[in-house]
Amino acid sequence: MAMIENQALRAALPDRLETARLILRAPDLSDVPALTRLANNRKIHAMLSRLPHPYGEDDATTFICDVARSQSEQAYAIISREHGFVGVVSLILAQNEMPEIGYWIGEPYWGQGFASEAAGALLDAALAIGPVAIKARAIAENIGSRRLLEKLGFSLVSQALGSCGPHKGVEIALYKLAPAEGPNDQSA
Repeated sequence: MAMIENQALRAALPDRLETARLILRAPDLSDVPALTRLANNRKIHAMLSRLPHPYGEDDATTFICDVARSQSEQAYAIISREHGFVGVVSLILAQNEMPEIGYWIGEPYWGQGFASEAAGALLDAALAIGPVAIKARAIAENIGSRRLLEKLGFSLVSQALGSCGPHKGVEIALYKLAPAEGPNDQSA
């Protein structure tokens, strides 16, 4: 089974996804105040490898203008129909690497199922495009994120100490979601 290439995947992903409670769309400059307020949180920073702390409006603007919809990332603002902007979910599509899903939800919205609803919608959209294996990482002690990944069908591949950045020396769990086998697969 030939896997879909990252750039083909990025090009085919929809600009907007909707679920019962959420709208996933490209982050835009109107999100800067909420993005800044929610991302400027040490608890979120501690769990993510790329989120600086403190997180200011310049960081939010740079993310929106230069990173969110770049050649190597397809990010979506997570908009709750009830609460507005609540977080971000994205596929990181680095060249010659397996796509990686990442997400974060602002602390006031933890425990409401927004991360699993948003990540599930993005995974469904990606898998509908064609066969693709997707990886995810979580700090080993982040039990909530690890349970979410397992709920979404990811399997634990390995655990190792982070080797760089803010998670150097921190135990990281690597997960993988393999594409479903076709109807002719006899191994099941």
